Amino acid sequence: MNDVAPPGAPSPQQPPQQPTASAGSGGSSKTLLIIGAIVVAIGLAVGGYMVGKSKGEDDIKADYKAGQPGYDAIYKAGQQAGQATGEQSGEATGEQEGQTEGRSKGKKVGLEQGEQQGEITGADDVFDAYSSWQVGDFYIVQIGEGTGGVNYTLGARTEMAEGEDYKLCQDDPSTICVVTPSQTSSSSANGTGGSE
Repeated sequence: MNDVAPPGAPSPQQPPQQPTASAGSGGSSKTLLIIGAIVVAIGLAVGGYMVGKSKGEDDIKADYKAGQPGYDAIYKAGQQAGQATGEQSGEATGEQEGQTEGRSKGKKVGLEQGEQQGEITGADDVFDAYSSWQVGDFYIVQIGEGTGGVNYTLGARTEMAEGEDYKLCQDDPSTICVVTPSQTSSSSANGTGGSE
């Protein structure tokens, strides 16, 4: 067949031409739409995140305001921990101060009681050298030298009786002699003699 048409005959129909990508704006519009949709989606996602984050933070902050459950839970936990720590610290400090004060007071009371008991024991030891004493009676005593750190002791004693006179014996000045008005001579009363 001949591609050339006879003169005066209509020209054969040509197939339509396909537009090239670079030739028109239809392809670039599609790309811009896709990019725009992606940008909008990212914007919506970021905005949603920010709104959600802000709402979450506001909800958390609201839960920790005075009187709210979160605040009360933290307050209660802190109060319990503080009280436990304070009690332990207070007990340790109180025990230490109590021991120090107790030792000091105990030492003072112990010294006072020891001195008092020592005086009683010492007085009893001095007077116990003789079997009995009459409260309210008068005695003539001879002071003796003490032993074991004691300065003095009773070396001898003579109980005084009404109507008798007393003096040092002439033949033994270390003893007391009892002189009665009816006697013309004196009798000797030594530390174990006389009236007990």
